[in-house]
Amino acid sequence: MSMKVGTSERMPVSIKFCVAIVGLQALGLALAAFVLLEDMNSRLDHGQEVQNPGATRLVAYLFVSLSIALLGAGFFFFKRSALARNVVYAYALIAAVVQVLTLVVAWIFYGFQPAVAVGLVMLAAIFWILEGKDSDEWFGR
Repeated sequence: MSMKVGTSERMPVSIKFCVAIVGLQALGLALAAFVLLEDMNSRLDHGQEVQNPGATRLVAYLFVSLSIALLGAGFFFFKRSALARNVVYAYALIAAVVQVLTLVVAWIFYGFQPAVAVGLVMLAAIFWILEGKDSDEWFGR
């Protein structure tokens, strides 16, 4: 009685945890985009000046695009897609660099920022999981 590879295997808990973290990251990006657009539109509606509204919209739409890409990648984790793994890995790498720079700048001007530190911990967890044995077995490296 032979089964196809992967038909009876369950996703490892660590990969499920990674999917949950990716989902939280996507939700955070979508929320940030909504807040940026809502704040800008509110200021414009009340006659206040907004510096670079085009750049604000660009950043918000970039956040929405990243959110959609992360949600799609999270879905394709269940399909064992190596491309989804690479998308999440690339996002985590870029986001980690931005988070470290943000942490340093925020620390200089405002002191320690716990939210940035939490984001770095989440990204570190993504790296740790994607480099682990479970990930290699799940995605068939």
